[in-house]
Amino acid sequence: MTTPADLQEIARDVRPTGRAAEQRARQGLEDLLLPVGATGSLHRLAVWWAGVRRDAEAAAPTAVTALVLAGDHGIAVRGVSASPLGHTAVTTRTLREGTSATHAVAAGLGVAVRTELADVAGPAGPRAQPFDVGDALDEALLAESVARGVALADELADEGLDLLVLGELNVGGSTTAAAVVGAAQRRRVLEVVGRGSGVDDTAWMRKAAAVREGLRRARTRPRDVPSILAAVGSADVATATALLLRCAARGLPVVLDGPVTTAAAVLAHRVSPTSRQWWLFAERGDEPAVHLVQDALGMQPVHDLGTRTGLAVPGLLALGTLRAAVALATGSATRATYWPTDRTEPDPSDQTEPGEPAGTGEPAGTGEPDADLGPRP
Repeated sequence: MTTPADLQEIARDVRPTGRAAEQRARQGLEDLLLPVGATGSLHRLAVWWAGVRRDAEAAAPTAVTALVLAGDHGIAVRGVSASPLGHTAVTTRTLREGTSATHAVAAGLGVAVRTELADVAGPAGPRAQPFDVGDALDEALLAESVARGVALADELADEGLDLLVLGELNVGGSTTAAAVVGAAQRRRVLEVVGRGSGVDDTAWMRKAAAVREGLRRARTRPRDVPSILAAVGSADVATATALLLRCAARGLPVVLDGPVTTAAAVLAHRVSPTSRQWWLFAERGDEPAVHLVQDALGMQPVHDLGTRTGLAVPGLLALGTLRAAVALATGSATRATYWPTDRTEPDPSDQTEPGEPAGTGEPAGTGEPDADLGPRP
């Protein structure tokens, strides 16, 4: 059985990101020859990247992999999704053949695509069980899933990646995410249940009923992460939880995309609060459970485009914005070069004509003022 001590060991080497590099990046952004506040949220992204790289002049990420974690959920047998259980297996084929939406976006960004199968349903359904009547994961599946996440993180880190984009492919994922977030944050059913894959009212009621029963069971159990995973989790949530912890311990930053990765984030954060410094949320989305986690962790997503494609597509879009933010911060003209503050030659605008009363000339510094050029994260 995976225990809290096991997860703590996975996260043992998690360290904060580079605060000194972040401060230097802020100072650099303040010196850009741009109007006040012009960089907007790009400021925050550039500072985050400087911190995870521990280098204010770090180049934008180029060694990037998009990992799609494919796994179905036991609760899907309750009819809580607009997609049938076979959807994951069919879409996985497009990932293997290179014809997926992930490949279409990744190709233009020079990003490698990888797929990992966590618990894809066969004719008998997934190994995970419906959590409204019993535990979702048995000891063997939980331990196997956690071990998979650690091995994946180590393998990816050993490849020398700059950044990992973590996406998901599943049926029933938003229902499990709602239950996990509800159990972790002590939330009510209506606070966490959304429309997921676009279910109608009847399916939404089935979904809410299943989450209600799952939360009722989970609240009789300890609130540690392994207990929550066993009660209302899934193989892919357990894998992603371990992967996020291990990536943070290995210094590999991760872009998160989707309800399953968000549910994993809330659990990984319970094990190691510092691990959140290594993550970036790609998309606001429309799932209330995702909003609750982002708000609770104080993490503003890169975009609010309304995308819910999964398959790491929102994460890849966020990568493009991150690259632009870093390029802007490290390659733009600076005020120190074009508007020096310690001019050795007197500025004619500072001088008064003979016989002219002092102070009637045009005041110095009527160009761009020395002010903060962007909000500090």
